Amino acid sequence: MTSTRTHTIRLLGVAALVTVGLNAAAYGATGGTFLLGKDNVAGQTTKLRNTGDGAALSLRTQTGEPPLAVTSGAKVVKLNADRVDGLSAADLQTRATVFKLPNTGYSGVSSFDLDLGLAPGLYHVDYTMLADMTPNGSQLNCSFVGDSPYAQLIDYGSTFNGFSVAAGSGVLDTRTEDRVLRCFSDDGQADMYVEQSQIAVTPIDGLTTTVLPAPAP
Repeated sequence: MTSTRTHTIRLLGVAALVTVGLNAAAYGATGGTFLLGKDNVAGQTTKLRNTGDGAALSLRTQTGEPPLAVTSGAKVVKLNADRVDGLSAADLQTRATVFKLPNTGYSGVSSFDLDLGLAPGLYHVDYTMLADMTPNGSQLNCSFVGDSPYAQLIDYGSTFNGFSVAAGSGVLDTRTEDRVLRCFSDDGQADMYVEQSQIAVTPIDGLTTTVLPAPAP
């Protein structure tokens, strides 16, 4: 009886060791070996340090598969990513372009068009056109025009002491047609001040238009 009981206890002990071994092979815990293709759980941060050259960790996957998956949306401090949603850092920058008039060709003109060569899209535009007008009191007017009869960013210039300035600011829409800045005078000729005249253009990634409520009666 004692021999049978001892044999049974030994078998149970062997079975327990086998069970523990199988679990260990499928589950890595704190201080244990990192198991490939298995769940690895630790009670503290796991660190990987490379004391030689190159990256501390290289992740490679099948084409189209993400190399890394996370379960938190928390910010990762000092993470330097080369691309965000497929865009490089340069693509994410808001960069304005300033267009200036050349030093020649804009003296004694009654009208001219400035083609900025903008790609289809939305832009925030600020422009200032300053001219010495002949005769005194004549006016310079500017607006962005295209094939449609509707101009954008229209300004009928102000005049003072022989000068006229046209300035406009707002959203320019080139999604459906090209537009040029057209400046003209119906009653005189302009000698443009090229240093003071400029157009600043900033691309807009998205735009929300809100209609304001009607005034109260």
